[in-house]
Amino acid sequence: MTDMSSPRRVLHIVQSLDTGGAERVVAEYAMAHDRRRYSPEVCAVFDGGYLVAALEAAGVPVHVLGRRARVDPGALLRLASLIAAGRFDVVHNHNFTALAMGAPAAVACGVRTLVRTEHNVSRLGMPKRRLLSRLAALREDAQIAVSEEVRTSHVAAGRLPAERFVTVRNGISDQRLRVAVDVAELRVELGLDRDATVCLSVGSLTPQKDFANLLSAAARVARGRERVQFLVVGAGPEDERLRRRARELGVEDVVRFVGRMTDVPSLLRVADIFVLPSAWEGLPITVLEAMASAVPCVVTNVGGVSEAVEDGDSGIVVAPGDPQALADGISRLAGDPEMRRRMGENAMAAYERSFTARQMVRQTEALYDLASVGRAELASAGPIKVIYVIGQLSFGGAERQVAELAKRLPRDRYEPVVCCLSGEGPLAEELVDAGIRVICIGKRGGVGSGTSLELARLVRSERPAVMHSYLFSANWRTVLVGRLAKVPLVVTSVRNVDIHGTPLFLLVERLLSGLNDTVVANAEAVKDYVAGAHWIDRDTIRVILNGVATERVRSREGAADRERDADVGRDAELDGKGSSDGQERPTVLVVASLTPKKDHATLLRAAVSVSRALPDVRFKLVGDGPLRGTLERQVAEAGISDNVVFAGELRELSGAFREADVCALTSLKEGCSNFILEAMLAARPVVATDAGGNRELVEDGVTGHIVPLGDSDAVARRLVELLSDPKLAREAGEAGRKRAESLFGVERMVDQTVGLYEEKLAARVPGLIEWSHARSDRLRRRGIGGYDRPDGRDGADVGRLSSGTGRERAGRKT
Repeated sequence: MTDMSSPRRVLHIVQSLDTGGAERVVAEYAMAHDRRRYSPEVCAVFDGGYLVAALEAAGVPVHVLGRRARVDPGALLRLASLIAAGRFDVVHNHNFTALAMGAPAAVACGVRTLVRTEHNVSRLGMPKRRLLSRLAALREDAQIAVSEEVRTSHVAAGRLPAERFVTVRNGISDQRLRVAVDVAELRVELGLDRDATVCLSVGSLTPQKDFANLLSAAARVARGRERVQFLVVGAGPEDERLRRRARELGVEDVVRFVGRMTDVPSLLRVADIFVLPSAWEGLPITVLEAMASAVPCVVTNVGGVSEAVEDGDSGIVVAPGDPQALADGISRLAGDPEMRRRMGENAMAAYERSFTARQMVRQTEALYDLASVGRAELASAGPIKVIYVIGQLSFGGAERQVAELAKRLPRDRYEPVVCCLSGEGPLAEELVDAGIRVICIGKRGGVGSGTSLELARLVRSERPAVMHSYLFSANWRTVLVGRLAKVPLVVTSVRNVDIHGTPLFLLVERLLSGLNDTVVANAEAVKDYVAGAHWIDRDTIRVILNGVATERVRSREGAADRERDADVGRDAELDGKGSSDGQERPTVLVVASLTPKKDHATLLRAAVSVSRALPDVRFKLVGDGPLRGTLERQVAEAGISDNVVFAGELRELSGAFREADVCALTSLKEGCSNFILEAMLAARPVVATDAGGNRELVEDGVTGHIVPLGDSDAVARRLVELLSDPKLAREAGEAGRKRAESLFGVERMVDQTVGLYEEKLAARVPGLIEWSHARSDRLRRRGIGGYDRPDGRDGADVGRLSSGTGRERAGRKT
């Protein structure tokens, strides 16, 4: 939440304060604002009305301009004087009449934040309004639609661009609806029969509300068996025509026009059914009032009505302009009291989930905060978008962490996109299957390869709130592109205590150190290295240990078991021995790339000593790399080919962990080893060298052993000790499992990373986190598991794989 010493002043401008949906919404805003953060006032362009008294009773100042003509310079001057004297931080215009005066007055007075709400769908024609709307949008900081249908119609009509136009659904307080009414007495007063089913309709008597449709439906209902009476509340230019039409249809005794009434809450207590026959709408307040009063609705499918009323659950939704469908819906409810009760209860529950004034205002205040810093486009982008940038998507530790994080981000609030700088890797398909877009740029190599330009194009099109990169090749590009593109939060990750091979790379790290928002280190040892070698302030480094996913190491049926069987067959072929004697061989598992920093040479020297003590031992080396040929020759020269298996890369490790008795890692440099964490979670003891963060993972003498770097004798001694004493190995493995589950779960890693994002974004982009949570709450309360996207796609179905220069292919990797 934005830190403010005093509340910010907001002026809501609306056509009038008489009966009407937009007017009611403005009153709801003014009375529900968090007065610690926003101090509201309301201005009516034309006249006041019955809402003035309610606002003033709630302590909301009300101003009435009294505009008398379409062009009224005096009214415009009075509004500008009001805004200048009030020194408002936010001017919020509601619909076109308010916009036509409020926008120029606010601009003239230098108001910092200008916001508009469109309460109705865009109608065809009106070219002058379209032009003025587009001109106002050039200065506005944000626009709000009261329903998704309203937003879509204005964008399609060219009245508003999509970039800063968001949906905040209407909400009301049900406090005014809680009235004590003698229903029987009020029925008599209204001239209603005691046993009749009462249908209530509320709205202005205008073509929009299409009460002619209701009259035609009423004539059809009157021919049925049920006794149904209709109350029409409202006034307008079509009053006399509608009364004449009722007489022509012979329903003047069935339909009662009661004129304009403000006591709608009492009428809702009398009503059995609420009917909305409109030809077009935004998201009508009258429907929300009926839902909050547990009155089932029969409504036409216009505007955002179906976003509130679910057909068959909280009401009946029919096509507009179809009196027979409207009559059928009314008759169904009139003849089934139990259906009315059930739908009424469901309607009230739907209101409480998604359409309260508090929810509406919470979202809008967050949007004010975003608009005040010029970042309202982040709200219109849907969930907070995070682009993860990494050099490749192979089976490495950093790549695995990216995959686990992207798959587990809370999808109601975040949309992950993974950008792989090189070509497609084996983890790409896994991410796509999880519904995550993967974009492979296809880096060829070298600073001048064009990779950074492609990344910049991607960022410009995606408009992320966060860029989070892993490893040097991705880090330096992400920092430069993120800063130039003004991405709110740029996070880089360092995964190892690895000194760069050339002084040039280290110099680049040092030159870019001041451009990082935050550096994530995956161990305290890595933090120490980054602070010293990269010259980065320790306060900007956050330690988030790697997280390990249970399913990576636990036994699973199906694919895991099939791969295990394939592994066993491959091992038999590779080692020439297999398990023909029916006995399992004691096995040491090593999962590491075949590169110099993993120091397999020390491991293999230890393997020679272990093989002398335990001739049947097997060392299973999972991984691949440039040193494979050299290491295979070392094995052959040492005469231990029967004891060492080079298994290559494995996507699934559960079978390998089931076969292992002890796990070993002899690295010279490490950060936070995924392999060690997975071994611990699989309840296998670990022998590891004292490199990087290994000591932070392995509790020496409890969950395994830490040995000196390059000390093959110490490695061999500890391996023989654990392999020779199964009870000791089991105890160490179980201690490791408990430690991994309590300290190194993948959920903890995700939670800490999300917490970092939200902490930093709250400071850099005030309002974004509040907007995200408020929007997520409303979607979750509505029972939506994914998220709404501005382009109309469901957020739960966005798995894509792209390659090359922005080309995108749907579905799986091909």
